[in-house]
Amino acid sequence: MIRIRWTCIVLALLTIAMLVLGLNNKKTYTDKYHEPDFLDTVYVAELSEEMTLTTVEEMEKELPDSPMIFCVKEAEDIELFHGRIQQKASVSRVLKGEGLSEGDTILLSSNSWTYTVDETYTSLEREFVNILRNDTEYLIFGNRLEDNIWNTSDPVYLVEDEYLIAPVFALKDIPNTISENFLSPDTSYVPYSEVKDNEFFCRSQKGLDALVSLKKTLFEKYNLN
Repeated sequence: MIRIRWTCIVLALLTIAMLVLGLNNKKTYTDKYHEPDFLDTVYVAELSEEMTLTTVEEMEKELPDSPMIFCVKEAEDIELFHGRIQQKASVSRVLKGEGLSEGDTILLSSNSWTYTVDETYTSLEREFVNILRNDTEYLIFGNRLEDNIWNTSDPVYLVEDEYLIAPVFALKDIPNTISENFLSPDTSYVPYSEVKDNEFFCRSQKGLDALVSLKKTLFEKYNLN
C-alpha cells in the first residue's frame, strides 16, 4: 500500500510539473507573438525547385477533388491558438462544399500551420505559403470543418494538408522574391523579413513560375479571372 501511495504521489508531482511547463511554454509563445517586431524575428523555409514542381503537378490533378472550394477576403492578423496558427476571414464565394455561405466569418487553419520556438531560432510554418493579406481575396481548397473542441466563437475550417504546399492562392498578382540568406548551409530557412511580401516561398524562379502558372489554371477553371 505504501509503495502504491508513493507511486501515486510521484505521478501527481510529474503531472503538476508538466502542467507548469506547458503553461510556461504557452506564455512564452504568447509573449513572443505579441511583441511588436515578432514577424521580423522569425524564419521561414523555402521549398526546393524539384519538390515544388512535383507538388504543383500533384495539385493540378487532385485539387478539384477537394471536399470544399471557396474564396475568402478581409483576413485579419494571424492568431496563435494552442500552438497552431489561424486567421479569421470572411467567405466571399462558395464554389464547392456544404455548410458555408457567402458572408460567413470563419477561422482558417491547418494542422501544419505552426509557430515553432527553437533554442537558436523561431520559425513560421505555413506550408510555403505566406500569411493572408487583408486587402486580397484568396482561393482556398479546404479539407473539412473542424470539431469545435476549443469552443471558438467562429467555426474553424482546415485547408487541405495532403500537399507540401498549402492550396491557398491570392486572386491578384503578388511578386515573389528569393532569399539566399540561409540560416545555415544545411537548412532552407531564411529571414521572414526578406520574403514577407511574397505569396510563396521557393528557392528557384522556375518553381515560383510553376506556382503562378498553377494559379492561372485554377482561376480559369473556376472563372475567377
